Amino acid sequence: MELGPPYAKLVGGGSDSAAGVPTVCAMGVKGGRNHSPEEYAIVESLFERAKLLAACIINLAAK
Repeated sequence: MELGPPYAKLVGGGSDSAAGVPTVCAMGVKGGRNHSPEEYAIVESLFERAKLLAACIINLAAK
């Protein structure tokens, strides 16, 4: 899987990034209708996202 460059995306809600704290966003499971009563997650994407997080941690540890 090839990833494109990072980009900003407004989805509603709030986070520590609003206070200037560095954050990583959009690494959760795939889903839709974020921050609404109809929000849902696709459980099958959990393993894919866990691998992505592990790869990021390994990459940071190697530096």
